[in-house]
Amino acid sequence: MNVRFQLGTDGAADISDPKAGWLIDEIEIMDMVSYNGEACVTSDDNDEACTMASGGGTIIESEEGTVSVNVLDDETLKVRAFPNPTDDKLNITIAAKKFEEASMTLMTANGRELIRQKIGLSAQVQSYQMDLNDLPGGMYLLRVMTDEGVVIRKVMKQ
Repeated sequence: MNVRFQLGTDGAADISDPKAGWLIDEIEIMDMVSYNGEACVTSDDNDEACTMASGGGTIIESEEGTVSVNVLDDETLKVRAFPNPTDDKLNITIAAKKFEEASMTLMTANGRELIRQKIGLSAQVQSYQMDLNDLPGGMYLLRVMTDEGVVIRKVMKQ
């Protein structure tokens, strides 16, 4: 099955031109259990560049280039967010295997950062609270990121 998506343009292009913007020509439906975290791009000159995210991680495109992010398991970084769903306050508990600095970010479903805190982690359970009272109801993502990787939890605000 081939599917073509037109993702967007810089606004100066003629959107009626079928070659304007970025195109995705081939999509492969995969068994996510065996997903290997590889992404490749091919230029018009048939130059190809690929990158691999280790451990089934996620590949993120940034201004500094392509980086891979390891998704951490509960043994490495245990993150709990409750009550979920919540009306106003979100309680977060985090336990790591060692002392390290981290960031805790609440984001919209499309990745826009709403709340960001620098935190210190340790083998002891650390407790935090975020005030979601001023946010509209919906789904949000809680991201805890360390030098070793990331944990993401879905949070519902009523």
